Amino acid sequence: MVAVARPLSAPEMFNQLDVHVIGQDRAKKQLCSALYNHQLGLRYRLHPQSEGRTLGLHHRLIAGPTGVGKSLLIMIAGRILDVPVAWVSSTSLVETGYVGQPVESVLVALLDAAEGDLERAEQGIIMLDEFDKLRRALDVGRDVSGEGVQRGLLTLLDGRRTKIKYRERDVWIDTSRILFLAAGAFEGITTLVAQRLAREVHPLRPLGFVSKRPDPRLYSEADLWAHVLPEDIVQFGFLRELVGRFAGIITLDPLTKPDLLRLLNEAPHSPLRMKRDFFEMHGIALEFEDEFLSMRPFRCIKGVKETWCHIDYPYELKRLITPSDLADLEYALLFLFKPPAGYSISTWNGLYFKLAAAEDGAIFGTMHDVNLEPLGVPADDPAVRLIQASDLSPADPGTHRFARIEI
Repeated sequence: MVAVARPLSAPEMFNQLDVHVIGQDRAKKQLCSALYNHQLGLRYRLHPQSEGRTLGLHHRLIAGPTGVGKSLLIMIAGRILDVPVAWVSSTSLVETGYVGQPVESVLVALLDAAEGDLERAEQGIIMLDEFDKLRRALDVGRDVSGEGVQRGLLTLLDGRRTKIKYRERDVWIDTSRILFLAAGAFEGITTLVAQRLAREVHPLRPLGFVSKRPDPRLYSEADLWAHVLPEDIVQFGFLRELVGRFAGIITLDPLTKPDLLRLLNEAPHSPLRMKRDFFEMHGIALEFEDEFLSMRPFRCIKGVKETWCHIDYPYELKRLITPSDLADLEYALLFLFKPPAGYSISTWNGLYFKLAAAEDGAIFGTMHDVNLEPLGVPADDPAVRLIQASDLSPADPGTHRFARIEI
């Protein structure tokens, strides 16, 4: 048994990340596990009883929508581990031999982040930002900034010793000690995931009898991101051998309304906290209620007697309806109304269309009055439908412009 001094544990890293990064618990746990394994591997290699063995490479692909915290996760992780982090835009890289930044320049960036200290650089992290932009281009000649860069990265991700020119001198750097993290939004990949899931649920039959495949829109966006697999990255436009160099894929979820409220109220560097600090310096206590922070712009239809404004249901809907359960469609047809001259709009003035399916497939909706105030307050359990039958009362059809709808 090889006794190795353990680095900061994954739960300890998670607790520190949790202070700065709101939500994304799955991604934080996966990243902390990768960081711990990488740090443990570095210590293992230095132990005399390791006899040249390693614990493998722990590079990770990080995928998620724009603005959900990918860069922040890595920035905070670098601070926690106290290691240099090189931030490289993948769009600036080109295949070696062409005009632009060669792939090996990422090692120069890491040495710069380590202030020229080679030993410290070999314990660092290289963050390849906008990695999704390296997807293979179609119907072009030699793809020097896409597939060419992908092939150039293979050598670095293999963990070989690489010679680079740094400050007018040749430097050999051991890339097997460096952790590579490649992050990107991978816009459109959830469509590929939905199509794959549909094929897995209803694969093609050899005799040609095919059940109707489920609509990809039935899957929530968070579900699709959680099911991203290496084969989806390959289909997106990446070399299979490059994707295989990464030990795993970390995915981040789209931010929900409660996540955004927590970001505003709890994140150490949130814009709201900065404003509070600014006003506090002038002796003013600035406070916002969650109902105010939950406000959003409306899409409205103006009429002579009243204005109708559509209100989005604030939580994820499965968008799955049956003749006996049309609630998800009802929740997509929520409205508020006000007089045209009215300056503000009240959540008390809500309109709800109770739907029913006819035998010919048509759907009819009768209008009901409803108080939509509960939608402005974060729910304890977003999965529970916030509007119940007891909250509805039949509306007077003569008082509103659309007393009944037909779909």
